[in-house]
Amino acid sequence: MTYTVLALCILVSILIRIISDGSLIEAGIICGAYYRPFIVAGEVHRLLTAGLVHTDPMHLLVNMFSLINAGTITEKIFGHQRFAGLLACSVLCGSIAIFVFTDTAAAVGLSGGLYGLMGAYFWLMIQLGAMRDMNFRNGLIRIAAVNLAISLIPGVSLAAHAGGLIGGLLTAMVLFRKRMEPKQRNMVLAGCALALLISIGGMVMKWKIPEGQRYPGTDYHVLCFYRDHGLQGHAYAMADSLDIIYEDGSMLAYMLREE
Repeated sequence: MTYTVLALCILVSILIRIISDGSLIEAGIICGAYYRPFIVAGEVHRLLTAGLVHTDPMHLLVNMFSLINAGTITEKIFGHQRFAGLLACSVLCGSIAIFVFTDTAAAVGLSGGLYGLMGAYFWLMIQLGAMRDMNFRNGLIRIAAVNLAISLIPGVSLAAHAGGLIGGLLTAMVLFRKRMEPKQRNMVLAGCALALLISIGGMVMKWKIPEGQRYPGTDYHVLCFYRDHGLQGHAYAMADSLDIIYEDGSMLAYMLREE
Protein backbone atom coordinates (compact mmCIF):
# COMPACT_ATOMS: atom_id res chain seq x y z
CA MET A 1 0.00 0.00 0.00
CA THR A 2 2.85 2.39 0.77
CA TYR A 3 4.30 2.07 -2.71
CA THR A 4 0.85 2.14 -4.30
CA VAL A 5 0.18 5.52 -2.68
CA LEU A 6 3.66 6.70 -3.70
CA ALA A 7 3.03 5.67 -7.32
CA LEU A 8 -0.37 7.42 -7.34
CA CYS A 9 1.16 10.65 -6.02
CA ILE A 10 3.87 10.57 -8.69
CA LEU A 11 1.37 9.80 -11.45
CA VAL A 12 -0.91 12.64 -10.36
CA SER A 13 2.07 15.01 -10.26
CA ILE A 14 3.00 14.01 -13.82
CA LEU A 15 -0.61 14.45 -14.95
CA ILE A 16 -0.67 17.95 -13.46
CA ARG A 17 2.34 18.87 -15.59
CA ILE A 18 0.72 17.38 -18.70
CA ILE A 19 -2.61 19.19 -18.40
CA SER A 20 -1.26 22.45 -16.98
CA ASP A 21 -1.96 25.41 -19.22
CA GLY A 22 0.21 27.88 -17.36
CA SER A 23 -1.40 27.44 -13.93
CA LEU A 24 -0.29 24.53 -11.77
CA ILE A 25 -2.89 25.51 -9.17
CA GLU A 26 -5.75 25.09 -11.64
CA ALA A 27 -4.24 21.81 -12.88
CA GLY A 28 -3.99 20.64 -9.27
CA ILE A 29 -7.64 21.52 -8.68
CA ILE A 30 -8.62 19.55 -11.77
CA CYS A 31 -6.70 16.56 -10.36
CA GLY A 32 -8.46 16.63 -7.00
CA ALA A 33 -6.77 19.25 -4.79
CA TYR A 34 -8.51 20.67 -1.74
CA TYR A 35 -10.46 23.63 -3.13
CA ARG A 36 -13.04 25.13 -0.81
CA PRO A 37 -15.47 26.53 -3.42
CA PHE A 38 -15.82 23.15 -5.14
CA ILE A 39 -16.09 21.29 -1.83
CA VAL A 40 -18.97 23.52 -0.75
CA ALA A 41 -20.52 23.08 -4.21
CA GLY A 42 -20.57 19.30 -3.75
CA GLU A 43 -17.14 17.79 -4.52
CA VAL A 44 -16.52 16.59 -0.96
CA HIS A 45 -14.19 13.85 -2.24
CA ARG A 46 -11.52 16.56 -2.41
CA LEU A 47 -11.13 16.29 1.36
CA LEU A 48 -9.52 12.91 0.65
CA THR A 49 -8.04 13.18 -2.85
CA ALA A 50 -6.06 16.28 -1.86
CA GLY A 51 -3.52 13.93 -0.27
CA LEU A 52 -2.51 12.59 -3.68
CA VAL A 53 -1.94 16.03 -5.23
CA HIS A 54 1.44 17.80 -5.23
CA THR A 55 2.12 20.75 -7.53
CA ASP A 56 5.69 21.44 -6.40
CA PRO A 57 8.46 18.88 -7.13
CA MET A 58 10.27 19.55 -3.84
CA HIS A 59 7.03 19.15 -1.88
CA LEU A 60 6.47 15.84 -3.65
CA LEU A 61 10.05 14.69 -3.01
CA VAL A 62 9.94 15.48 0.72
CA ASN A 63 6.54 13.85 1.22
CA MET A 64 7.44 10.73 -0.74
CA PHE A 65 10.67 10.34 1.22
CA SER A 66 8.66 10.65 4.43
CA LEU A 67 6.05 8.21 3.12
CA ILE A 68 8.67 5.55 2.40
CA ASN A 69 10.17 5.93 5.87
CA ALA A 70 6.95 6.19 7.88
CA GLY A 71 4.76 4.09 5.62
CA THR A 72 6.89 0.97 5.38
CA ILE A 73 7.22 0.81 9.17
CA THR A 74 3.57 1.45 10.02
CA GLU A 75 2.27 -0.83 7.27
CA LYS A 76 4.27 -3.74 8.69
CA ILE A 77 2.88 -3.01 12.14
CA PHE A 78 -0.74 -2.34 11.24
CA GLY A 79 -1.17 -4.50 8.14
CA HIS A 80 -2.22 -3.44 4.64
CA GLN A 81 -5.91 -2.74 5.20
CA ARG A 82 -5.51 -1.00 8.54
CA PHE A 83 -2.66 1.05 7.14
CA ALA A 84 -4.80 2.18 4.20
CA GLY A 85 -7.66 3.12 6.54
CA LEU A 86 -5.30 4.92 8.90
CA LEU A 87 -3.73 6.97 6.11
CA ALA A 88 -7.10 7.84 4.56
CA CYS A 89 -8.61 8.90 7.90
CA SER A 90 -5.55 11.03 8.68
CA VAL A 91 -5.71 12.82 5.33
CA LEU A 92 -9.45 13.37 5.78
CA CYS A 93 -9.00 14.77 9.30
CA GLY A 94 -6.25 17.09 8.07
CA SER A 95 -8.51 18.44 5.32
CA ILE A 96 -11.42 18.89 7.74
CA ALA A 97 -9.12 20.86 10.05
CA ILE A 98 -8.16 23.13 7.15
CA PHE A 99 -11.83 23.63 6.29
CA VAL A 100 -12.96 24.39 9.84
CA PHE A 101 -10.02 26.32 11.29
CA THR A 102 -8.44 28.23 8.39
CA ASP A 103 -9.34 30.56 5.55
CA THR A 104 -7.30 28.54 3.05
CA ALA A 105 -9.02 28.25 -0.33
CA ALA A 106 -6.70 25.67 -1.92
CA ALA A 107 -4.32 23.10 -0.43
CA VAL A 108 -2.41 20.02 -1.60
CA GLY A 109 -0.22 17.30 -0.19
CA LEU A 110 -0.03 14.14 1.91
CA SER A 111 1.35 15.86 5.00
CA GLY A 112 -1.78 15.37 7.10
CA GLY A 113 -1.68 11.65 6.37
CA LEU A 114 2.01 11.43 7.21
CA TYR A 115 1.49 13.14 10.56
CA GLY A 116 -1.33 10.68 11.20
CA LEU A 117 1.01 7.75 10.57
CA MET A 118 3.54 9.24 12.93
CA GLY A 119 0.92 9.77 15.63
CA ALA A 120 -0.37 6.21 15.27
CA TYR A 121 3.13 4.76 15.47
CA PHE A 122 4.03 6.66 18.62
CA TRP A 123 0.72 5.78 20.25
CA LEU A 124 1.34 2.08 19.62
CA MET A 125 4.90 2.33 20.93
CA ILE A 126 3.62 4.01 24.08
CA GLN A 127 1.04 1.24 24.49
CA LEU A 128 3.84 -1.31 24.26
CA GLY A 129 5.72 0.44 27.07
CA ALA A 130 8.35 2.23 25.00
CA MET A 131 7.89 5.43 27.06
CA ARG A 132 9.76 3.72 29.88
CA ASP A 133 12.88 3.91 27.72
CA MET A 134 14.64 7.26 28.19
CA ASN A 135 16.13 7.15 24.69
CA PHE A 136 12.68 6.69 23.19
CA ARG A 137 11.30 9.61 25.24
CA ASN A 138 14.14 11.88 24.18
CA GLY A 139 13.72 10.84 20.56
CA LEU A 140 10.00 11.53 20.74
CA ILE A 141 10.64 15.01 22.12
CA ARG A 142 13.17 15.78 19.37
CA ILE A 143 10.86 14.56 16.62
CA ALA A 144 7.95 16.55 18.07
CA ALA A 145 10.08 19.70 18.22
CA VAL A 146 11.30 19.32 14.63
CA ASN A 147 7.82 18.69 13.28
CA LEU A 148 6.36 21.61 15.23
CA ALA A 149 9.03 23.85 13.71
CA ILE A 150 8.17 22.54 10.22
CA SER A 151 4.47 23.18 10.84
CA LEU A 152 5.18 26.82 11.69
CA ILE A 153 6.99 27.54 8.41
CA PRO A 154 5.02 30.07 6.30
CA GLY A 155 2.99 28.29 3.62
CA VAL A 156 2.81 25.05 5.60
CA SER A 157 -0.61 24.18 7.03
CA LEU A 158 -0.40 23.73 10.80
CA ALA A 159 -4.10 22.83 10.78
CA ALA A 160 -3.57 19.96 8.33
CA HIS A 161 -0.67 18.61 10.36
CA ALA A 162 -2.51 18.88 13.68
CA GLY A 163 -5.72 17.45 12.22
CA GLY A 164 -3.86 14.57 10.63
CA LEU A 165 -1.96 13.83 13.83
CA ILE A 166 -5.14 13.75 15.93
CA GLY A 167 -6.92 11.70 13.27
CA GLY A 168 -4.10 9.17 13.20
CA LEU A 169 -4.04 8.87 16.99
CA LEU A 170 -7.81 8.35 17.24
CA THR A 171 -7.88 5.90 14.33
CA ALA A 172 -5.06 3.84 15.84
CA MET A 173 -6.87 3.76 19.19
CA VAL A 174 -10.04 2.50 17.52
CA LEU A 175 -8.19 -0.10 15.46
CA PHE A 176 -6.42 -1.47 18.53
CA ARG A 177 -9.16 -0.92 21.10
CA LYS A 178 -9.14 -4.63 21.99
CA ARG A 179 -5.75 -4.10 23.62
CA MET A 180 -7.34 -1.72 26.13
CA GLU A 181 -9.19 -2.20 29.35
CA PRO A 182 -12.99 -1.78 29.01
CA LYS A 183 -12.89 1.61 30.75
CA GLN A 184 -10.14 2.88 28.45
CA ARG A 185 -11.99 1.53 25.44
CA ASN A 186 -15.17 3.36 26.38
CA MET A 187 -13.23 6.59 26.90
CA VAL A 188 -11.61 6.27 23.48
CA LEU A 189 -14.91 5.59 21.75
CA ALA A 190 -16.50 8.53 23.56
CA GLY A 191 -13.58 10.75 22.54
CA CYS A 192 -13.92 9.67 18.92
CA ALA A 193 -17.66 10.32 19.00
CA LEU A 194 -17.03 13.79 20.45
CA ALA A 195 -14.37 14.54 17.81
CA LEU A 196 -16.79 13.41 15.09
CA LEU A 197 -19.57 15.65 16.42
CA ILE A 198 -17.20 18.62 16.65
CA SER A 199 -16.00 17.99 13.09
CA ILE A 200 -19.52 17.73 11.71
CA GLY A 201 -20.63 20.81 13.64
CA GLY A 202 -17.61 22.79 12.48
CA MET A 203 -18.14 21.76 8.86
CA VAL A 204 -21.83 22.75 9.00
CA MET A 205 -21.03 26.13 10.56
CA LYS A 206 -18.29 26.85 8.01
CA TRP A 207 -20.18 25.45 4.99
CA LYS A 208 -19.85 28.65 2.99
CA ILE A 209 -17.38 30.46 0.78
CA PRO A 210 -16.17 33.76 2.32
CA GLU A 211 -15.57 36.72 0.01
CA GLY A 212 -11.81 36.30 0.20
CA GLN A 213 -12.00 32.70 -1.02
CA ARG A 214 -13.98 33.29 -4.19
CA TYR A 215 -12.11 32.88 -7.47
CA PRO A 216 -14.68 32.78 -10.29
CA GLY A 217 -11.93 32.94 -12.91
CA THR A 218 -10.33 29.78 -11.56
CA ASP A 219 -13.76 28.18 -11.20
CA TYR A 220 -14.54 28.95 -14.82
CA HIS A 221 -11.27 27.55 -16.20
CA VAL A 222 -11.60 24.30 -14.23
CA LEU A 223 -15.25 23.90 -15.22
CA CYS A 224 -14.31 24.48 -18.86
CA PHE A 225 -11.83 21.62 -18.56
CA TYR A 226 -14.57 19.40 -17.14
CA ARG A 227 -16.92 20.39 -19.94
CA ASP A 228 -14.36 19.86 -22.70
CA HIS A 229 -13.34 16.42 -21.44
CA GLY A 230 -16.64 14.60 -21.29
CA LEU A 231 -18.02 15.91 -18.00
CA GLN A 232 -20.47 18.45 -19.39
CA GLY A 233 -23.31 17.50 -17.04
CA HIS A 234 -21.11 17.73 -13.97
CA ALA A 235 -19.62 21.03 -15.13
CA TYR A 236 -23.03 22.62 -15.62
CA ALA A 237 -24.32 21.27 -12.29
CA MET A 238 -21.26 22.66 -10.48
CA ALA A 239 -21.67 26.02 -12.25
CA ASP A 240 -25.32 26.20 -11.20
CA SER A 241 -24.38 25.38 -7.60
CA LEU A 242 -21.62 27.98 -7.48
CA ASP A 243 -23.88 30.66 -8.94
CA ILE A 244 -26.41 29.96 -6.16
CA ILE A 245 -23.73 29.91 -3.45
CA TYR A 246 -22.03 33.12 -4.59
CA GLU A 247 -25.32 35.01 -4.92
CA ASP A 248 -23.51 37.72 -6.87
CA GLY A 249 -24.51 37.05 -10.46
CA SER A 250 -21.22 35.43 -11.43
CA MET A 251 -23.14 33.65 -14.21
CA LEU A 252 -20.73 30.73 -14.48
CA ALA A 253 -23.44 28.45 -15.88
CA TYR A 254 -24.40 31.00 -18.53
CA MET A 255 -20.78 31.52 -19.62
CA LEU A 256 -20.16 27.76 -19.86
CA ARG A 257 -23.21 27.19 -22.04
CA GLU A 258 -22.70 30.23 -24.26
CA GLU A 259 -18.99 29.79 -25.05
